[in-house]
Amino acid sequence: MVSVPIVPPKILETLKAPGEADGTTLVEQAGALMCPQTGARYDCSEGIARLLPGGGTAGAASPSADSYAGLEEFGELVTKGYRDPYLRGLLKAIGANKRVLDCGCGNGQRANFLQLNNNQVLGIDLGLADLRQAVEHKQHNQLLRVAFAQMDPLDPAVKDDSMDVVVARHVLAAASDPTTALRRLTGKVRHGGLIVVGLHNSFVPGG
Repeated sequence: MVSVPIVPPKILETLKAPGEADGTTLVEQAGALMCPQTGARYDCSEGIARLLPGGGTAGAASPSADSYAGLEEFGELVTKGYRDPYLRGLLKAIGANKRVLDCGCGNGQRANFLQLNNNQVLGIDLGLADLRQAVEHKQHNQLLRVAFAQMDPLDPAVKDDSMDVVVARHVLAAASDPTTALRRLTGKVRHGGLIVVGLHNSFVPGG
């Protein structure tokens, strides 16, 4: 069985210490993430990188719009994704060989699907219960290009200009200052990249 990394190298290089400047970096060491610049250690138990400033506790999680039918096999994950017009269109828009930040990833169905086409995906959320489901499916299906982190979706511990794509669905509605939150997320996208924002509306209640 292939060893599944907690954070793939191409995603790890986009991360910074939460609450710190872009000049900080993180390295994987003994089942945790360490910041050489600050000396801080961030727990990665259960395959989830806990990247909250100061080791703070989580707030409200993003609601999961989708659910798994038990522990699903890879073929089921792919088939379900292609049957969903939103996910199918999103994967087509993203293309291949991209680094993707999925803010408010919930139980990881979107992130686990978007790692197709050789994409590298970081799914972030505050809810540990959902993140555990995401990691369970990642590990069961040996998905090597996706990582999950407990992180603030409105102020992620990700370096500016490091992502090709940012997906933010269900998250801006929770922001006390949506304009500032959107500016932060937009800053994570490299020049020429793509940001996809989902908002609640009368046509698609889930945004």
